[in-house]
Amino acid sequence: MPVLRTLAGLAILLAITGMAAAQALNPVQAKDMRLFQEWLSGRFDNQEQVYFQAQEKMKAARPALRRHLILTPATITALPGSVFYVQRHDGNDPSDLGWRALLRLAPAPDGVAIVMELHEFRQPSAVADDHPLTTIPAADLIQRSDCALIWHRQGEQFTSPGPKGADCPLPALGKGETGPALLLSPWDFWMVGTDQTGKPGISHRLRKARTFTCWMAIRTGDGPRDWQMRRNLTLHDQGGMVWFQTDGTEPREFGFKIRNIVWPSGPQEDSLALYVHERGNDRAISYAWVDPEAKRIGINLRQVQGSCTLADQ
Repeated sequence: MPVLRTLAGLAILLAITGMAAAQALNPVQAKDMRLFQEWLSGRFDNQEQVYFQAQEKMKAARPALRRHLILTPATITALPGSVFYVQRHDGNDPSDLGWRALLRLAPAPDGVAIVMELHEFRQPSAVADDHPLTTIPAADLIQRSDCALIWHRQGEQFTSPGPKGADCPLPALGKGETGPALLLSPWDFWMVGTDQTGKPGISHRLRKARTFTCWMAIRTGDGPRDWQMRRNLTLHDQGGMVWFQTDGTEPREFGFKIRNIVWPSGPQEDSLALYVHERGNDRAISYAWVDPEAKRIGINLRQVQGSCTLADQ
């Protein structure tokens, strides 16, 4: 992870250098661009919003759907400057890749704002899930000028009034919604729509996820050594889940799920929770919780045990 963090930082530095060569950045704009890139990079999910929505802690006239965004700095020959590869997953299935594209950032001519261009792939199925082709030709990209976003910094957040065009995949509003507002902060990426009557529409409140590395051991017999262990399991703390199935004629399968719980109301304290699931049972069989700032969490049950440690971010 330190290597990945270094590479991501190097990509951002090179992107800023490239933009400075193409268009002079004033010191304030250069700092804003660096912060925007840092906050935009990562994995975002609204699992907590969807969970509390179902528990009637966050009632909404138009409930939000589960949404997951992965934004990765990318080097694309056809798009010089600061580029991010974005993947959007809708629903609870992480393998259901609903949409992918490229976002290019550029300083606005006013010397204050940041412009986010949207470039879609002509053939999305030909692009690898983890990273687009560096040498993809410009002819294989479609620039959605009507979906460009203008971002302004306001204190410890960036806001955008949304695109001018309709049916833009980012922020991916509900049917018939217009006038979205977007917000990006160090830990949040919100997309709020407005319906045709001017009332609030669907609000997607995504939180930035942290990555954890886990080990899990499952009991396979009655002896002291009758355990099967799996190491280097990775998942994130915004509802990320990972499964481990034992070998043998009667395999067992357990899963870990991590939530960074932020209560929307009430006196309850926030926490980092580790849930243990068994395949075929919708409810967790047990869970443990610690302070949300903890870097490690573990659990030890009769049939399964394990621990998860915060990876270098």
